[in-house]
Amino acid sequence: MDPKADSAFDLDEERVAPNLSSSLQAVEAAQGFSHGRGRIIPSLSNERQDGFFYRDNHMNLRRTAQAVHGHNHFGVNKKYSSHKTFEVSRELVHGPRANKSNSCLGSSTRNNNLNQFVRRDKYNKTDFQIEYENAKFFMIKSYNEDDVHKSVKYNVWASTPNGNKKLDAVFWDAERLMKKGSKCPIFLFFSVNASGQFVGLAEMIGPVDFNKNLDFWQKETWNGFFPVKWHIIKDIPNRLFQSIRLENNDNKAVTFSKDTQEIGLPQGLQMLHIFKGHPLGTSLLDDFGFYEQREKSLQATRRRRPAVMDVDFEFYDDSCGKIGSNSK
Repeated sequence: MDPKADSAFDLDEERVAPNLSSSLQAVEAAQGFSHGRGRIIPSLSNERQDGFFYRDNHMNLRRTAQAVHGHNHFGVNKKYSSHKTFEVSRELVHGPRANKSNSCLGSSTRNNNLNQFVRRDKYNKTDFQIEYENAKFFMIKSYNEDDVHKSVKYNVWASTPNGNKKLDAVFWDAERLMKKGSKCPIFLFFSVNASGQFVGLAEMIGPVDFNKNLDFWQKETWNGFFPVKWHIIKDIPNRLFQSIRLENNDNKAVTFSKDTQEIGLPQGLQMLHIFKGHPLGTSLLDDFGFYEQREKSLQATRRRRPAVMDVDFEFYDDSCGKIGSNSK
């Protein structure tokens, strides 16, 4: 990706982290968090019953392995690279909606397409709170929109090693404030590098799990993950934020922030107002079916690769009961 394409979205080199193989059979079993914001965070198995997805979500999870794959630029082992692997693993700044006008994405057509995958009424709610005495705000920069799709789908995110540590520390600071009776949500403004826009707003609702990796990301380079709750999903152009400046980033416009750049309370509240008040036109939800197919293709391509390590892990069914393992 050419960093000159959009200077407001410089690539964060820290995100190019060494990959440790991730498994995945059961985020449902592994992600039954018992802490976070002073309440129980439901597992993905429970989320599925009342989540945005009408059909079952299946994710895999594996404990961090003590081996490293050899990856090329496209995130796959050179030995098993192919044209198809390139097509499904290449990073997209945006989906097909970018080539269509709003008139081509009429509400009836958009809703018909969405009904197969998501519940639109879960997002962009009119009663979303935008005034806070205490809150933390951070910029999240993704290399591609595929990973944002998966974040919305599975309610998780993973940053760089430094980003994960930074956000985890902030989460526990917010927890301490919660115990003293002061609410302090942690909001994440999502944007894709070189896209020229924001795509949504999520809230960090649990700590980072540094011991497990998710293997559905577009590049197999991300370690650990943490749970999020998505509040707003809509495309909002950068120009609406150009007047918001950050003193902790050389007084640059907020759109020039790198991944996990902290945003001050006044500026963050301004951004909340813009996110909520901006009219809903196009959004990632319009391309959900497109990204579903890309995810399936990527998973199929990765399943065809011969194993490059021997790591024991267990399989679970939806009720978190063990149904087998790969142990010999």
